[in-house]
Amino acid sequence: MTYAILLFFSITDFSMGKSLFKSSTRTADKFYVYRTLEKVFGESNKSILVKNILNSPELFGGGCLPYNVSMKSEKFDLSDENFEDRCFNNITEIGSPAFVEMSVIRQVKTENTCNEILKDTKNIRHALALVSLSESSPIDLKSVKRTTNLFFYKKKQRETYSKIIVNNQIKTWRDVLLVLCKSPEWQIL
Repeated sequence: MTYAILLFFSITDFSMGKSLFKSSTRTADKFYVYRTLEKVFGESNKSILVKNILNSPELFGGGCLPYNVSMKSEKFDLSDENFEDRCFNNITEIGSPAFVEMSVIRQVKTENTCNEILKDTKNIRHALALVSLSESSPIDLKSVKRTTNLFFYKKKQRETYSKIIVNNQIKTWRDVLLVLCKSPEWQIL
């Protein structure tokens, strides 16, 4: 947890209380964040992701799809096909912006989601299995680089995070995944 906080502090300008990311920086919308975390940690986390990500279009951007509005119901079933495209809060989500600025509140929501997901060791095992690792695998540069591929598509970011994690001697895979999950950089397009 300490490592994730240090990384977050490194991109925050405390003198002004603002993120170092420019307002013109495009961030991934709620659908991208939802699907990335679901892919990395497994479908068993749908309810957590709906609660923290899909229900927050004002923080993550991405309104609901207009052609699915007629399907909106007070109760949705997580097993429904394409349920995540529906309007969760109300029909005004249709007009929600596709992209929003990175904000402290968005980052807190992301951190809460990551903490909640990584409480369960099966989610850690799921993520590691995607890159052919296990909880007993050594936390070395080669393994960490493979793990960063789960979140980052930009080579420079993968290399930077891999070096930081190894240099700081992070001891558990849970902490490695927590640092990566909490990082705001993977949400920047």
